[in-house]
Amino acid sequence: MFLNKIRDRTLYDRNKYEQVPLVGNKRFLLFSFILIAIIIFLSIRYPGPWMFVERLIQMIGLPIHSQENGMGLYFTNIFLLALLVIAIFFMTRALNRSKFVGFIIIIVLITQAPDWLTVIYQRVFTTGVYAVELKQPVNCNYDLRNGKFDGTCHLLLINHSSEKVEITPTITFLEFGRGSEITLPVITLSTIDLPPRAEYSHLGEFNIETDIRGNSSGGGNGGMSIILNDGLNKREWK
Repeated sequence: MFLNKIRDRTLYDRNKYEQVPLVGNKRFLLFSFILIAIIIFLSIRYPGPWMFVERLIQMIGLPIHSQENGMGLYFTNIFLLALLVIAIFFMTRALNRSKFVGFIIIIVLITQAPDWLTVIYQRVFTTGVYAVELKQPVNCNYDLRNGKFDGTCHLLLINHSSEKVEITPTITFLEFGRGSEITLPVITLSTIDLPPRAEYSHLGEFNIETDIRGNSSGGGNGGMSIILNDGLNKREWK
């Protein structure tokens, strides 16, 4: 009889444990979701390479970095990281169990949702160049010899709209010749016809006559300004 009482009590305690609700504090959970939504919105990069939070900070007149030329502390990431820590704190306080699963869900949402939302927006609401996604980085190789400037640039483009889009890329080298008076000419590649809902890899060639004397060659995937023009509107990436 005594053993039966112990078994019955153990079974009762186990059932009671299993009935503990997943969410212990709905207000904390709601606040955590609101913070996650804010982080996702601020992390969206559209229509150019800047995140919404970066453009917001620039509009206010605050610096993005602690030092000039993009050096020092990156205030944008520090701000988003602080919001993330607060969101995780309230999520763990709100849940009675499955806290690690909640943490994984938060990380996946923050890293993937901005791109998902951007693609959905481009598919549903945009046309022309605003529906085009430029995959970074853009790779260019050039050779400057005796007044001739030639080379190639590789671009990976995605047209998210349901219509064909004609795009003309223009590329400007920004970091060439630091401490030098040499400025490379602007490159205008041939017009690209992007099929609807398609990814397109374009290798554009250029051959330009210039007054620049001297020899130089190089390449890379940074220090460039890329402008896509559809004849009516244009977007720029740096």
